[in-house]
Amino acid sequence: MLGALAHDRSFAPYCAAFAFSFGAMFAWISGGSYAIENVYGASPQLFSLLFAVNASGYIGLARVSAQIVGRFGPARLLRLGLSAVCVASLAALALTASRSGIALVLIALFGVVAAQGLVLPNAVAAAMADRPEALGSASALIGLTQFGLGALLAPLVGLGGPHDALPMVIVMASCGVVALGVNLALS
Repeated sequence: MLGALAHDRSFAPYCAAFAFSFGAMFAWISGGSYAIENVYGASPQLFSLLFAVNASGYIGLARVSAQIVGRFGPARLLRLGLSAVCVASLAALALTASRSGIALVLIALFGVVAAQGLVLPNAVAAAMADRPEALGSASALIGLTQFGLGALLAPLVGLGGPHDALPMVIVMASCGVVALGVNLALS
């Protein structure tokens, strides 16, 4: 069943977009504390607050998504979320590379995480919509893909050491671009 799902054109593109979008967020989870504390000089307490604000953005957009999905459909909301992840992650990359101040970088990082509230639930809904007979297998493959890719990406975030945020935002931007590209090309 898993092999059939992996080759199913109504499942695989949504699963891949989900995984790469999650990868952008996982790069933040893996490297955010180093970037914010070591590169930008924020305290651990401030980082904790920023992490909570980002999580609140995710929760807020997930709630909005739940209320409007019936009107717009999961595929449309997914594409909107993936577009936001792509733009915000590219902005984070440009701002970090240009050594912009922390405020602008934080706004871009917030965009990456908050947009997951549109991406993650709608990608799962779209992926599973045409496979009601395989919901357990589909869920397992989505989870395997999500965390497998996260495990592969996490070490890349630290390639520059604890005092360089550029590897983190390169991973984020790469994942954001691939996630949207997969969705545009295959969905």
